[in-house]
Amino acid sequence: MLLVPSLISASKGERPQGTDMPGQWKMSSELRTGECFEAKGIRGADYKGLPDPVEVVSCEAGHDAEVFWAGTAWPIAAPFPGDSKAEATFDEVCEQKFVAYVGIDYRRSVLEFLGYYPSKGTWTDGDRDIVCVAFHAKETLRGSVEDSRM
Repeated sequence: MLLVPSLISASKGERPQGTDMPGQWKMSSELRTGECFEAKGIRGADYKGLPDPVEVVSCEAGHDAEVFWAGTAWPIAAPFPGDSKAEATFDEVCEQKFVAYVGIDYRRSVLEFLGYYPSKGTWTDGDRDIVCVAFHAKETLRGSVEDSRM
């Protein structure tokens, strides 16, 4: 899966809400909406992207990032859309889901987002997932960002 800084309905393909399981390590394909995790260096100028796997932590404790949507964005039989279209779909899905989860338009929020979407190589292996992740560029998050209007 690729990792990117940056309108599918909340039904089709959405993974169930996560449960905080502190100390558990998960691959991006296993992350669920509502799970918080550590992503050391996410606020650094030379940050290269999310690690895979990540350590899931309690959202009530200080954490670096929170999944605000995770799900399948394309049918399994669909041909690879190309890198730029996959990224555009990622941006579109995550911007829409950001509003629904955080409660404020992404462009008015203090939060930023990035996440995972399929590459040509992972597509060949059946990957059709998008994982949208919110983080604050200057501060550690404390508590969930859900409905926070941050």
